[in-house]
Amino acid sequence: MHTKNDILASRYWYALAALSVLSYLIAACWLTDNTPKFDDLNDVFGFFKQLAFAQTPLQKIGAFFYPNNEHVTAFSHLLYFLQYQLLGEIRFYGLTLIGHLIIVATGCVLGCTINNARRPFYFALFTIGYLNLYYWDSSFKAMTAISNQAVILFSLAALFALVRCKNFALGIFFALLATFSQGNGVLIWLVGAIILLLNAETQTRRFVTLALWLSCAVSAYVLYAWARHTYGSPSPISLAYLQAHWQNTWLWQ
Repeated sequence: MHTKNDILASRYWYALAALSVLSYLIAACWLTDNTPKFDDLNDVFGFFKQLAFAQTPLQKIGAFFYPNNEHVTAFSHLLYFLQYQLLGEIRFYGLTLIGHLIIVATGCVLGCTINNARRPFYFALFTIGYLNLYYWDSSFKAMTAISNQAVILFSLAALFALVRCKNFALGIFFALLATFSQGNGVLIWLVGAIILLLNAETQTRRFVTLALWLSCAVSAYVLYAWARHTYGSPSPISLAYLQAHWQNTWLWQ
């Protein structure tokens, strides 16, 4: 007679998760179109313009860090570049589907966080719960489908590498990808530092690992700030504007 634990540990739960992934991808393929949105035009063609103007190898590398508003979307630019090299053109349909694949990968990473006999059940639970069309506005635009979802995936992967895999180098790698997928990815460095500080297993080398992690965090921030300063446009919002707007506007408005 099967117990409750036996049912939750059954590998058939993986089949249910696979069916959910397949259904989601079919829906995504059906609903996605090849029409570029405003952010797509701004980010994709802005990157290729910078790449075309680059004269030296260093300038060409710097073009990948061309910011879209406040975000340095280097990972997205790498995907644009690879697609153009492989196909000779930019296909927004394919780029958007890559964003959906990132969503699927994120659901799978969440499903792998449970490490016990009931993993098949929790894998299906997290995967099915995460794969939905709630992210419609950000997952059916090529640029946002990649950057908005990649920052979540790489942040979770960095945490997974530090906590579960105990792989410090892999954690740094995914933290860098999260940082240069979207601006809010810089928060992973703070979370990672807290994890390394509280991790009892690294008691003997805690200072060294934490120092290396913070050094990488500072280097990533400097590179991010350099890209924003070099390629970004100055913000139209200034302190004087805010003061004037505050003085001329009622508090309740």
